[in-house]
Order: sequence, then C-alpha cells, then structure tokens
Amino acid sequence: MRNVDFARCPSASPPEWVRDYFGVQGGQDYAYTDGRGSIHSDGMFAINDGRSMSEVSVDGTSNTFVIGESSMKQYNGYIDGGGRVQSSNRASPPQAGWASWWSGGGAGSNVDGLGLKAKRKLLTNPARHVLTLNAPINDPRFLPGGTLYFTASKYYDTPFASFHTGGANFVFGDGHTQFVSDSGDILACREACSINSGGVLDHDSL
Repeated sequence: MRNVDFARCPSASPPEWVRDYFGVQGGQDYAYTDGRGSIHSDGMFAINDGRSMSEVSVDGTSNTFVIGESSMKQYNGYIDGGGRVQSSNRASPPQAGWASWWSGGGAGSNVDGLGLKAKRKLLTNPARHVLTLNAPINDPRFLPGGTLYFTASKYYDTPFASFHTGGANFVFGDGHTQFVSDSGDILACREACSINSGGVLDHDSL
C-alpha cells in the first residue's frame, strides 16, 4: 500500500509505506510500565484518552507539541519484507523494522470488567503510533550499533528522530511547526510534550 504524501518527510529514506510522524503521548507524568519502558498520559495523544484543544488550558496550544517526527526502527509491531506485521519474538531471525502509517496502534479484545490500567496495556502498543520524550531527540543509543538498539526493555522509549542534521520537526497545537534541536533543553521539550505542564516555553531553548 502506498503512503500518503503528508505522512512522509522529503528527507526520509525508508520504504514508501512508512510514516515519519507520530502522536505525542506525553513526557512528564508517569502512568505505568509493563517492562518495555515508561508510559506517559499527559500529552495530546495520551493512551486511550481522547483530548480536545480546550483541555490545553494551562500551557496553551502554542506551547504544546501534538505531532513529532521519528525515523527510528521499531522493536514490535513492524512490517517485515513480506508485508506482515511482526513482533520481535516472531521474527526469524530477530530484527527491527518500521511501522507503517496504516497499521493499527495495538490489539486486544474482551476488556469488559478490566480496570483502566489493564485496558491500556491490552489495547495499546506505544511507540508504534505515539512516542514520548523519555530519550533525547536523535538519541544515538537507539540506532544500529547503539547500546539500546533492539532492546525490549526500552521499546517505549524510542525517541523522536529524523534524517535531518541536528534535530527533528514538531507540530504545535496551534498549527505552527518548529525544528527542535537535539542539543536543546530536554526539560523544556518534556514540558512541551505535556498539555498542562504549567510552563510557558522559551521557544529558543528548543
């Protein structure tokens, strides 16, 4: 299946069916972990929690990330060469790959009677469609040869990244875009990932 142009970055080189933009899940609170990294729920695309722009009442939409760029390969839920969705424990030999733009964000059924935390675990697959700022932008540890590449316990920490030099592009809630430096203030970036962090950004620090 061919990708749509707006889901692709002109600087990207993966297959055409790969998307380059992910929802921002959060970056300051800590919701839970299931052994594959930290899950947040304070962003515009929090896990199974729909958001409206009116909820960005403290920071304002001009200070809040909505979508970010990532070119990192996936540990789970990627597409193999035959067009099949794979996870690391089914691939032979084990390998990392990209998630397609049309692939679902998770899988699960029979959630009636389960608590919110259990439902989130069953119905979602963070990092396949949403990302956090647990790791710095363009973190080299997640690249092939890096210490965290293809590491199950850090799958959810897959960083925002790009094929550009020095950073990645982000879309804010008010619709404007900004190139965010990978050497900028990560604490300011984490504030921007949260819808109500309480801070007003110095955009020059990003």
